[in-house]
This record gives sequence, C-alpha cells and structure tokens, in this order.
Amino acid sequence: MKKIGITTPNLWAGEASAICSLLDQTLDFVHIRKPSATCMEVEALIRLIPQEYHARLVLHNHHELSNQFAFKALHLNHSYPTPPSQYTGALTRSCHSLHELVDLSPYTYVFLSPIYNSISKQGYKAAFTTAQLEEAFRQGLINQKVIALGGVTPSHFTQLQSYGFGGAAMMGYLWTSNTIQRK
Repeated sequence: MKKIGITTPNLWAGEASAICSLLDQTLDFVHIRKPSATCMEVEALIRLIPQEYHARLVLHNHHELSNQFAFKALHLNHSYPTPPSQYTGALTRSCHSLHELVDLSPYTYVFLSPIYNSISKQGYKAAFTTAQLEEAFRQGLINQKVIALGGVTPSHFTQLQSYGFGGAAMMGYLWTSNTIQRK
C-alpha cells in the first residue's frame, strides 16, 4: 500500500527537511501543493530538498518547473487540468466522484476524496458511504491506481485495503499530529 504525503498549502521554515524526514521514515511520495505560492517560492523549496528525493516528489502547481527538476509526476486538478505541451512524464490526478475512475490509463495513480471527514478542512465531510466504496471495489472502479484521500490516518489503512485502495494520502494527519516536528 502506497503512503503519500501532501504538503500544507503554506510555506514554512524547516519544511524541506521535514519532507526529507518523512520520505526517509514513512512515505513513498510527497505531493508539493502550494496553491498560493509563486513559482519562485516553490522552486526555492524544491532546491532545499536534495536531488535524490526529487524522483519521489509530485508537483501540483507551477508545472513549468518540470523543465528544471526530475519529478515523479505532475498532478492534474481543476487549476492545472492539463500538463504543459512538452511534458511527456508521469501524471497523477484528483477525483471527487466514482464516475471519474472509469478510465485511469493516463495516470500513475489518482486521488479519490474525501473518503473520511477532513482533518485540515473544517466542514469537508466524507463523500462516500461504506456501501458505495465496497460496491465500487466490486465493480473494479477502486483498484491499485486509486489512492484514498481526505481524513486519512494510519488507523484507516486496514479498512482502505479492504476497499481495494492502492494507497493512502495524508495531509492533515501529517502536519497536525506529532508525526513531524514543525519548526
């Protein structure tokens, strides 16, 4: 089961070393998601992360940085629905409904959210019932390419595997628990 982290929306001191620590100890990949940051700010963060980690980073914003760094993938979402025209690397994507899971062939993996009530976004409630998730697994919609996101903590891993998810993505849990010390 893949374990994926997503950065907080805001930049903070010590973030690069925290990302490296999580990749060393816990996570397979980290998504760099900085919706309000400038391209220069995101680039500065990435430059603070040693190059050997770049192949385990997925970039959500400022896809033009893929010309300078060798990322695991670029992430597509409502703000960045298509990759840059010259980009030929791997892609990931955000999905918020089961019908979006029909054709996953262009993607390394996709996020399906919110699975549980969000930890970091107040009022952002689970969008799927247990019965819906079980039926989606039986229909083959949830498979190893689908990563659960939204309110996920390690206590959910066993249940998520039973639904057929290929992994779990965490944001709120990583940055609001004692998982990592923020400076």
